[in-house]
Amino acid sequence: MSYLEKTLGTSEKLLFQGSIHPIFKFRIWAILIIALAAIAWLVAAEGFPWPYALGSALCVIYFCLRGILPVWTLEIGLTDCRLILKRGLIAYRTHELELKTVEEVNVSQSWFGRLFDYGTVRVHGIGVDTLVMRWIEKPLEFRKAIETAIRNLSNDRSAAFPAIAAR
Repeated sequence: MSYLEKTLGTSEKLLFQGSIHPIFKFRIWAILIIALAAIAWLVAAEGFPWPYALGSALCVIYFCLRGILPVWTLEIGLTDCRLILKRGLIAYRTHELELKTVEEVNVSQSWFGRLFDYGTVRVHGIGVDTLVMRWIEKPLEFRKAIETAIRNLSNDRSAAFPAIAAR
């Protein structure tokens, strides 16, 4: 069970689940494969000593795991009440932003990001930090989901309190 599912309120619904674009996962795997292939070639062709090769391979694996673990353990969720960002596996950090405090949602994409449909989503809240999510897959859909959830939240409030909405 994911962190998002564990922390949902009783009547809260998960509307959208964001993720890191697969191109960034592929990039780390490509580095790992190329580096290990280079080490294997050095051992076979150049007579590179085994202890150095093993040490080099362990270093490559370590740094690639340091790059891929944050991507694997990131959870981004939009519910009908809040936006949730969770990072980490064992020790984790969360950032939760209530939708009623969101002022603006910005998306920035490079030309490469437009081509492969990823980008950075910045959510500005009232009196809180800016929540920045980089390399998000389908950032325009994510922004649209956030804006729709905010609009639905304000419509629900105006229906619940018609006297206040009429002012």
